[in-house]
Formats: sequence, C-alpha cells, structure tokens
Amino acid sequence: DLGDEQTLATTTRLPLMRWKHVVVTLKPGDAAIYLDGEQIAHSDAITINPSDVGAFINYLGKSQFKSDPIFTGYLDDVRIYNRAFSSDDVMQLFAETSAVERIEADGPSSTSTVHTLDGIRWQQPRRGLNIIDGKVVVKP
Repeated sequence: DLGDEQTLATTTRLPLMRWKHVVVTLKPGDAAIYLDGEQIAHSDAITINPSDVGAFINYLGKSQFKSDPIFTGYLDDVRIYNRAFSSDDVMQLFAETSAVERIEADGPSSTSTVHTLDGIRWQQPRRGLNIIDGKVVVKP
C-alpha cells in the first residue's frame, strides 16, 4: 500500500563532479543516512522492517512515480548487506573504500589508459572524474 510509505531525508546536497560515499542503514525502528562516514540523517520513527521491502519494483536512482526526478549521477560499488551497520562499521567501510585521488598538473604518463566515467577513452584526463590505469582520479 503506497499510503504506508516512510521516508528518511536530509537537506545535505551531493556536490557536482565528486565521488561521495553514501550509506543507508535500516533496521526495525531505526534508519540512518551517512555521507563520507558521517551521519547526516537519523530517525527512530521508521517502522518498516528490511524484510518488508519486496524483491520487485525497487530502483536505485529512479522512483516508481513519473513525477519524481531521476538521479543523474553515477553509482559505483553498490552493496546490500543482510545487517544494518553501526556508525563504526560505516566509518571503517568509508576508510577502506575511499580511493579517489587527485592528479598532478602534468597528468598521467604517455602510457596511461584514460577513460571518463561513461567509458570513453581520451588521450588526456578531462576535467572532473577520470579512470586512469584502473584508478579513479579527479582533475580540477
């Protein structure tokens, strides 16, 4: 029943052209959103159980309703666990998966393989996020 919808929202906006580490935890009576390891939203009023989320009509970045906006960013390394993480677990996960590097002004070597996130190969890195020799890097 759509009248049973529950939400957890934050006013924190994701910045453009930057990878961010986002974690949502859900357990009976508790939900939280973390950004780069820090909690930015929490509610103990969420009564839905994770087992109540069916295995159909669920999207990442898209709503079931046409009037809702579609997420226009990139999703990478999406993980769904069978337990809710504690804040310490989230911080540890963030520390382990934060792999975005800045490149120097002179750029990669002439033998480097450079791609943008949409998979297009380039001779030199483009402004924003690039994949260079398999590593995600940002060029200001």
